[in-house]
Amino acid sequence: PNIFQRGIDDLDRMVTSNRLSPETITNYTRVALRDRLEIIDSYMGNPEQYEKIQISYPKIIAAASKYYDNVIVDIDKRLSGKIKMEILNISDIVLAMSIQKMHNIKELQALIESGKILKKERTLITLGRYDKNMKYNAKNLSRSVLKQRQIIDTIPYNFKVAEAIQEGRIIDVIFGIINLRNADENFFLAQELQRLVDDIDARVLQLEMRR
Repeated sequence: PNIFQRGIDDLDRMVTSNRLSPETITNYTRVALRDRLEIIDSYMGNPEQYEKIQISYPKIIAAASKYYDNVIVDIDKRLSGKIKMEILNISDIVLAMSIQKMHNIKELQALIESGKILKKERTLITLGRYDKNMKYNAKNLSRSVLKQRQIIDTIPYNFKVAEAIQEGRIIDVIFGIINLRNADENFFLAQELQRLVDDIDARVLQLEMRR
């Protein structure tokens, strides 16, 4: 395993030996933006070992939340249902990603309304790989399916970003996009990302006021 893979291995050992503290986590991350963004990679080794290491994930996330201002978790599809629920239960906000299809949105909405897995007050539905030119755009889905005035958040598909992710240049590309002022597809992506961030901030504020 590479140095980043060993990071999650070491954190798992610290959890099992009761030596994990919030301050030590930063020693096992890779820095994407100094003093702004650090990353811990998921375990990508032996499947049997993954079954054991994933048990430590909720404790690692909980410890990280005591050290960092914000902790963002991309929930691994390989995680067991139990571990997924533990992570969801300690999350302040959940971005429920969906493709741009009516029946998928309906299923996700029903799941949220049931409250068994996703809690309505903490969940924001977000359309991934979004295409604003499709018939079922964000406005139509918000009004006809979700029955709400607020327009659902989106992350538009952008081939430059897709390429940059594969080539490890995503930070540079994002910084270039957020400073755009021209009305092209890159500008639209920047607008939608800012709208998503604003909606997350607003939801967090609402939850804090209720406590």
